Amino acid sequence: MRSLTKLAGAAFVGITAATMSVVGAGTASAVDYPAPVPVDPAAFLQGDVAYFSTGAANCSITPAGVVGCDLPGGEYLTQVPFAPVVYDVAIDVPWFPAHPTFGIGGPRGRAGSTPLGGSLSYGGATCYIGFKGSLNCSSMGHSFTVWTPYMTLS
Repeated sequence: MRSLTKLAGAAFVGITAATMSVVGAGTASAVDYPAPVPVDPAAFLQGDVAYFSTGAANCSITPAGVVGCDLPGGEYLTQVPFAPVVYDVAIDVPWFPAHPTFGIGGPRGRAGSTPLGGSLSYGGATCYIGFKGSLNCSSMGHSFTVWTPYMTLS
């Protein structure tokens, strides 16, 4: 019986080794994604406010670094399916994290704005398109990320 067990074990090791040599025994590694290409804010300025869009989001950055986005389709506040749906988000004061604004103050962006295709820095704020089309904005020490249909705030 022991010789049968040894034979089965040797066969398994042999098949595994052969499979690994055919398939490849690659090593795990982080994939380096290229950094978003910085864009000139002048192409986005209307007056002294930079307006841009990405996907369905319409956003703006003011010279004071206030960042806000309108999300017409809404995004879940977290990855929990029963989380509230948010239709606008802003970073507008340094002492409070990014937060939903519930339409207070009117729209943040303008429909039909120039689409953002890289990294836009203006007024001390930066927004960029990241992995799988996510919108990432940071200002005043806080940030938000929108990747449809979810968002995170910090």
